[in-house]
Amino acid sequence: MTVIVTSVLVTGTAHADFKTYVFAKSVAANGEFVAVGELFVKRNQRYLYLFRHDKGEHEFVRLIKPPYGQASDDFGQSMLMDDSLFIIGDNDVTVGPISDAGAVYVYKSRSLALPNERPPFLTGARSQEYSSFGAPVCRRGDMLAVGASTHEFGKVTIVQKQKDRWKRRQTLTSGLPEDILVAGTQMFGKSIALDDSTLVVGAPFTSLGGVKTGAAFAFAKRKDGTFAEFPTLLSPGKDSGARDFGCAVALRSNFRGRDDVIVVGAEFTTFDNKKEAGAAYVFVRNKKGEFPNRPTARLVAQDAKAEDIYGARVAFWHDWLLISAPERNDGTGAIYFYEQGDDASKWNRVAILEGSGPRSEFGWYFSTTGRMIYVAESYITAKKEGVVQVFVLNADRTFRRLKPIVRPTPK
Repeated sequence: MTVIVTSVLVTGTAHADFKTYVFAKSVAANGEFVAVGELFVKRNQRYLYLFRHDKGEHEFVRLIKPPYGQASDDFGQSMLMDDSLFIIGDNDVTVGPISDAGAVYVYKSRSLALPNERPPFLTGARSQEYSSFGAPVCRRGDMLAVGASTHEFGKVTIVQKQKDRWKRRQTLTSGLPEDILVAGTQMFGKSIALDDSTLVVGAPFTSLGGVKTGAAFAFAKRKDGTFAEFPTLLSPGKDSGARDFGCAVALRSNFRGRDDVIVVGAEFTTFDNKKEAGAAYVFVRNKKGEFPNRPTARLVAQDAKAEDIYGARVAFWHDWLLISAPERNDGTGAIYFYEQGDDASKWNRVAILEGSGPRSEFGWYFSTTGRMIYVAESYITAKKEGVVQVFVLNADRTFRRLKPIVRPTPK
């Protein structure tokens, strides 16, 4: 998912310790449109700005607010966009009597420019147990996987489209015995990746062996289209410095004859006395069609420093593995690009994109589509306006930077 931008005037005033607006708090794109999130600090509300991409320029189209009037500071924090659908998660919205119940809104991409569309409203609010539904959201065809990581141990709900309606099909948990878990500390569903045969779910607060290293879980899809209730537990193995393992997950399968691979980010991992430098772990599907419990390889930045939090976001794009380190170089941030070597245990760094300045938080949110990559820079702790940086992949595999997307002047 991704898109591009045109220059527009910037508004919003900075205060002593916070801004009135924090633009570029999230981003999603599909080639024609790009949506950019903004937090309105004084009202604790979030909106989305929709831009249309045309020949390297981005024109502001309209403002998207929560469609049913419920104010929320998490509207659009999780979103995805492709040629057919634009899906927005809002895990903070109140539904009926249930606060923080959460919801997901499903727009048709072709009608995004229409200001009055009222999209389907999916919610986990059957009871308090479904609170915080809507972050993150992942899609494969007519199936959605929706996280609710802050509900007790965390849950993931599978929602499937049947004719013209989206219906809840299955609710998944880690399957770990509750007597070894502490309520509220697993965060199962913090990250999700989905393909035609596998669902991967991160749970970065999971305690293994008495240490809160984190975990991830790989669910195999059954013949009836549901997922097996007892997943494969993925762990960092003997890496005692791993922390927040499962904060991000990515999945590659059926790609040009290459091995099927799961990558799990662990942003607070410490190694070589570099506290919270971060790491990512690679799991390769074996000949039996299963993923192992322990990683095949660990990736770290060659130029790693303490508190880079490398591994905060991971993704596959074309034949590359992308790993972000949003706190690298005093929060300037970076995204590292890797190519697989002779096998999936070897990955070679081939490129790096960096933020425009300290505290830009480059790499927390990015979106890819076609040959474009969009990277949000919110500058949340700096007296500087947020922007979305736009890059084009050239034929020679280098990048060209276009005009950034900036906040339009309200009419």
